[in-house]
Amino acid sequence: MKLILLALLFTSNLLAADFYVYHPVDQSIHGGKTIYSKHELKSLQNLGIHYQVSRISSDKNIKDLKAKYPNYKLEPVQNIEFYDYRSYQWYLNNPGGVITRRITDIDTQEIQAVAGEDIQNLHDTSEQTTKIRVAVIDSGVDISHPELRHLIVKKDEECQLLQEYKQCLSDRSRENSECHQDFATRDSDGDGYPLDCHGWSVTNSSYPGVEVTGNPEMDDQIGHGTHIAGLIAAPKDGTGINGISDNVEILPVQVAMNSATDNPIDNIAKGVLYALKNGAKVINLSLGWRFQFETTLMRDMIRLANQQGVAVIVAAGNDAHSDISYPCAYDDVICVGAHDQTGKLASFSNRGTSVDLIAPGVDILSTWPTQIRSRLFTQDYNYEFMSGTSQAAPLVSGMVAKLMSRGFSANQAKIKLFKGARDKKEKSDIRFGNVDYKKALSAKPDYFLYPAHKEAALILYKTEAENNIRIKIKNLGQTQTQIPVELISSSSDIIVQNSQKTIAQIDSNETIEIDFGLTIQSYLESEQRFTLKLRDDEFIVRANIVRVIRPNLKEDEQVQIESLEGDLGQNTILRPFEQITEPSSRPDFLAVTTENNTSSIAILAFDGEEYKLGRKLTLRDVNPVFLNFSKLDVDIDGSQDYIVTYVVTDRDGNKTSKFIAFKEDLTPKRIFIAPNNQYDNKKTFLPGKFKWLKKSDRFVPYWIGFGENGTETPASPWEPARNPTSNYVYYLDPELGLQNESINEEIIPLHFLYQSKQELAAGRAFFIGSEGVGFLKNYILFEVYNGVISQTNVELNQFFDLFEPRPLPLVDLSETHSSHGFFNESSNGGSQLIFKTYLQDKNLRSELIRLSNIFENENIKFVKTVGENTVFYQTDHKIAVFDRESESHFYRESKVNATRRRFEPISHFEGLYLPAREAPNFTSEVFRYIPDRGIVSLASFRTLAIGGCESIGKIASNDSESLAFVCAAENQIIFLPLSL
Repeated sequence: MKLILLALLFTSNLLAADFYVYHPVDQSIHGGKTIYSKHELKSLQNLGIHYQVSRISSDKNIKDLKAKYPNYKLEPVQNIEFYDYRSYQWYLNNPGGVITRRITDIDTQEIQAVAGEDIQNLHDTSEQTTKIRVAVIDSGVDISHPELRHLIVKKDEECQLLQEYKQCLSDRSRENSECHQDFATRDSDGDGYPLDCHGWSVTNSSYPGVEVTGNPEMDDQIGHGTHIAGLIAAPKDGTGINGISDNVEILPVQVAMNSATDNPIDNIAKGVLYALKNGAKVINLSLGWRFQFETTLMRDMIRLANQQGVAVIVAAGNDAHSDISYPCAYDDVICVGAHDQTGKLASFSNRGTSVDLIAPGVDILSTWPTQIRSRLFTQDYNYEFMSGTSQAAPLVSGMVAKLMSRGFSANQAKIKLFKGARDKKEKSDIRFGNVDYKKALSAKPDYFLYPAHKEAALILYKTEAENNIRIKIKNLGQTQTQIPVELISSSSDIIVQNSQKTIAQIDSNETIEIDFGLTIQSYLESEQRFTLKLRDDEFIVRANIVRVIRPNLKEDEQVQIESLEGDLGQNTILRPFEQITEPSSRPDFLAVTTENNTSSIAILAFDGEEYKLGRKLTLRDVNPVFLNFSKLDVDIDGSQDYIVTYVVTDRDGNKTSKFIAFKEDLTPKRIFIAPNNQYDNKKTFLPGKFKWLKKSDRFVPYWIGFGENGTETPASPWEPARNPTSNYVYYLDPELGLQNESINEEIIPLHFLYQSKQELAAGRAFFIGSEGVGFLKNYILFEVYNGVISQTNVELNQFFDLFEPRPLPLVDLSETHSSHGFFNESSNGGSQLIFKTYLQDKNLRSELIRLSNIFENENIKFVKTVGENTVFYQTDHKIAVFDRESESHFYRESKVNATRRRFEPISHFEGLYLPAREAPNFTSEVFRYIPDRGIVSLASFRTLAIGGCESIGKIASNDSESLAFVCAAENQIIFLPLSL
């Protein structure tokens, strides 16, 4: 009987529904609950609304109810549904199982998630006593977001003043200057930031009369900062998502308006200062930069935060390498990498000894600005999926805030998280492992020793075997005594002398340094790893063998020093001239000095004994972009000319290419490359990599491009109009300007092939054209010399589409013929087809090479070089070599992403050069493939310029290549030949 009653009650509840009944104010509805109070009814009556509304619950349908209340209006109650998206937050509760993961916009992959590989945050239900202020230094925060608006720092007096200021500005009866004077500088809390109601934007313009950078206007135009704030603080209220910490408030600090802000490092430093002055106890920095943008100012701000007991949590970066990035490499921050649903490192995450912990960072759902439409999470535009170490860092920030709310200091929270980290799921140099809040809670924050080596230790490159390394050790916990220390090399080429030592005492928060002697039997590989044992704990310490370049480096017999006559001055960079018609023993340079958007140029030429600086020429154009530097005998008068090409952009965005010529005596020369030595780029664009080819007893710029017909010809009424845009073989005539060579209209010119040195000096080149469509295409080889003078059919033994891929230079050690190659970018995880071509006796020889992709979830992005037996290539995150004889692949981290070409091929051995300006650290590197060792970073060419010297880059001259450096203060140019 009870079961029947329960069933009836259940059925009755299912059928019950709520309705609104509209009735006179002086009447009531039996069993109904009135909506408006007496006070509210009075307000409504003043506005002309004279009825009350009651809410009733009934199992009758609306037709029956209307019969019961014939004189009243009835409406069913439509409840607003608040969605719960916690099931998408695998990073809080990972149930495991097979899941589908996006790899690209169109590709997906099924993986086996591992249950429990999350942050283990659900186990802490205890009350947190202290509210912690967390600064999100990022792209801003949407302070009106429903999940966040009650969690944003609010200064009531500042908010009131800001509102009055805006009302004043909108009041047409008052002058704006009055409003600025009355309100713009008002600072009720005395922190130095007027009207900072909900944080501060460093990127905005200051209000009139305000001296501090920025203003209090807060928004988020790209969503990054809002996403991070939600991960830290979204309330656990059963709607939307859950944040990590229960007792926090978010201090928004906007330091970037978009993802490509120019040099924002000073903005970030100012943002940290604002956070410190406004009581932040945790700072989240989900951003980063390379060594080239590193500043003492930023280091000092992080050091200041640490001294004030503020925890700083940063993202590791998304370039999938083990090298350094900043601020991850600062010793006193918690640097966070990303793992996926399996607990393994995310494919994009940086890794290495500068990364402390890894946290979930793949397919992370969080809050999204209400004014921006989300792209991946389409159920609710207030939320979005994102992946990256930027998402992993705030999860740790939330945990640190949670621990500090329970009374632990920043250092104690750090110790607990480090000690509580789960074991790594795969081999890596990450210092502690996967973050685990449950284990962190039980970890004791009493003592903790670890190597203070976020940046790699330095070992100087020498010619003798005896060397040394300095190791830094930090104590985060209580004072310790009699600590055994042991250092072990991972390489058989390096022996640590007196490898075991004892630290007598190390105080709390103290860092000490210990020197170890080394015997280095081979200086081949620059990147070295050591194991550091501290009592029962083991850590990996990375070290780099580096060749130091400094002025007057006479003890290094391999370097060559040339003196310089003249004063380069400050803010001067050297750009090498390409030697076209007459190679020389030393390259010449263009010295470019830029001050206040104004540039001056001068030729720096080698006269056989020393470098001499010519007279400086100041350009009238503002912000010129230099494209091409060529040394050749343009007018074939027996003397070498220097031709500089640059482009300027006017206010309307129109680009004009300009040419300047210098004589052999380094003075300006009156010679025309185009009419008035400028080209307007209207019909087609002049690229920076054009070719100097011979035509009518002089050299002129040639290129293949897409655009309009450059040669003006009278239209014939008997001929059909040709498509005005197509591929053409363009050149610049000194009198007529843009012209194009005449070839069969059915043939589309595709690509110039790379020139041999003999072809370069003669002003001769070859290009490939296509005729037909699809699989019926024919390819024709053309020679250009004083016009298009010959053509030969290209015989292919297998179909290969040469239309899209650009040719790339190939390593050709013999230099007896031109060498070129074509390749197609692979689809996700696919193989690469390389069509290798070379010219021999004006015949195009060819070979098809299939390059298989051995990397999961990575694409082959660039083929760097194709040698006789090897293929050097780059994937999304690796550089690799395919040994064609053994059919084996060798690889190592690329250290740079593949958004563009950053590695330069080396012509005299199978290797690549990574300039210091492109590298994540402070050194340039040369990678070489050695069959019995794989890809080696050569210690002899890993260079660091100090003492006022700067790297110029890889320079070619005659039959050799060198790394070049300028030491302006000492008037020296230093060359390090790339010889093995």
